[in-house]
Amino acid sequence: MNKSEYLKDNEKFVKYLNKCVTGKQWIDHEYTVVWKPWQKWLRGHSSFARDNDYCWRANTLKDAFANYYWPPGSYKENVKELARLSTGLKNESDDKSLFYQCVAVLNWGKVVNGGSINWLLEMVKSGSLQSNLKKGIGLLCGKSEEAVKKAFGKDSGELLMNSGLTKIYSLMSDSSIIYDSRVGAALCLLIRRYLEEYDIKKVPEGLSFQWGEERSKKSGERSKRDPSLEGRYKFRNLSNNSHEHAVLNLRANWLFEAALPEGDLWGFKEKMEKLRALEAGLFMIGYDVTGSCHVAVQQEQKSNKLATNKESEQLLRRQGRRQSKIDCAREVYKELRDNSSSEVRQSIMRRCDCTKKQASTYYYKIKNET
Repeated sequence: MNKSEYLKDNEKFVKYLNKCVTGKQWIDHEYTVVWKPWQKWLRGHSSFARDNDYCWRANTLKDAFANYYWPPGSYKENVKELARLSTGLKNESDDKSLFYQCVAVLNWGKVVNGGSINWLLEMVKSGSLQSNLKKGIGLLCGKSEEAVKKAFGKDSGELLMNSGLTKIYSLMSDSSIIYDSRVGAALCLLIRRYLEEYDIKKVPEGLSFQWGEERSKKSGERSKRDPSLEGRYKFRNLSNNSHEHAVLNLRANWLFEAALPEGDLWGFKEKMEKLRALEAGLFMIGYDVTGSCHVAVQQEQKSNKLATNKESEQLLRRQGRRQSKIDCAREVYKELRDNSSSEVRQSIMRRCDCTKKQASTYYYKIKNET
């Protein structure tokens, strides 16, 4: 399949993704941060947390991008580091020096592993590291799946794709994104929501993207990055299949580029800047695509009754106690009343922890009230 055929087959999803990118489609996502380095960083950035519960939230993809974190810190800090790494990769003229620049990228991404290092060393030994990396970039920024499958294939291929190499290819290119476990998980989540929105019964082959497990996952536990919906939508875990991973990276490049708006996006104008920002927003969502924030509420003991309902409401807010589902639905309806009924009902389901039937009941009840 080539680029134009793929985008034509998935035109409806491209439009949906564009709505997510431009903020017309809310994502309403939250989870509790359990990674210790991130928790430490959050304590110094109160706008990202609530009452020290380490709850990460984003209403839109732009919010997700704005709430970015990866060592050494914010997106702004990482952009500087990525620019330095990218310059190093592009400017090295001999394979040995390029190898050390590649290792620096792997260190930044915390993905130093034997598979990547051994392949890089093998390429240095054969004197083909730079040429093969450039070949990979050309294919990932190209228009042919078959060429990618052949070059990254297990038997016939000479190129490698994994969570480390996708970062190297991306930072050496001007139009290829990093497709890792978290970006893949977030993309799968958006695809699942799209399928639910349009009542599509199963995942089409062209949108059958994959996600990767977190390293902290314990045996027997469900991964926090598995967006599958039991009995309906199944998304596979990223395997060590190099050509499969490369094809997913290629398809993601096509989708992301097609979904970008003309002109400015979140303050960025250049295509690669916009792609990197979109990738960053998805990276943040993909930390946990199954979770939500659970705040332990300590009930305040009072000897006297509150004088007014207003005082009671104010106390509940201070205690962090959740509002009723119908009140939550009213807030969602007020915010999104100009959107389509299906979009409003989907948001009520996600934000107010409702079933599909409850969301529809609340929606029409509130609509009649107004």
